[in-house]
Amino acid sequence: MNKINLFIIGTQKGGTTALAEFLSQHSDIYVTDGKEAHVFDDPSLSRCNDSIDLAYRHLLSKYNNESVICDATPIYMYFGDIPKKLYEYNPSARLIVILREPSERAFSQYQMERRRGDEPLSYPKALLAEVKRLREDSNPYQHGSSHRLHSYRSRGHYCRQLDNVFSVFSRAQVLLLTNDELRYHHDVTINKITRFLDVNNEPVVSSTVFSGEYKATLKESITSKVLRLYFFPERVRLWRRYGVRL
Repeated sequence: MNKINLFIIGTQKGGTTALAEFLSQHSDIYVTDGKEAHVFDDPSLSRCNDSIDLAYRHLLSKYNNESVICDATPIYMYFGDIPKKLYEYNPSARLIVILREPSERAFSQYQMERRRGDEPLSYPKALLAEVKRLREDSNPYQHGSSHRLHSYRSRGHYCRQLDNVFSVFSRAQVLLLTNDELRYHHDVTINKITRFLDVNNEPVVSSTVFSGEYKATLKESITSKVLRLYFFPERVRLWRRYGVRL
């Protein structure tokens, strides 16, 4: 079987679902069934290539020899050991990272976990509890772990995640995008992606697949402003180190 050769690895709530939806329209790109394969973060999966290939085989029900096969699982960037596993699986794979202003991303994740019933705390209390929750999380890969559910600030430290990615993948193998590029400059961004993937630049219809417009309470709005200040040094590092402005 052909190996997955494109991974959309992050960030959660950054626009990965929209990007996968757009790419799935392209005749040369196949996105795994269900978009997020969650193969490399599956705590029950053996890491040998045979078991990985088998897991992917079940997610390619309509594959028709497209040249690009994509797994869009944003947690792959967050878990520090996964980029190396992706490289060991397919050293020639390409990666797309789409980033979002980290305080906006954090609040969007919080709202998602509240809707799912996985977050009982108010937003300020959830942020204050995060360090303790993650420190006491003995098995981050376990389904329902705090690293999966309550990593609001932690996921927004993009530089250390990107440093980890680039410790194994070359710059030429990774395309960095922002949520705003995809949202407000659709055609230009899709053209940039098709050039990166060496496929034809086919028309890809933009649609309103972004979600997460929430009406914040006063307390949540104040908390988000404080969090934006907290992430200011991170945004500066991201610009200086990787040329990404959020």
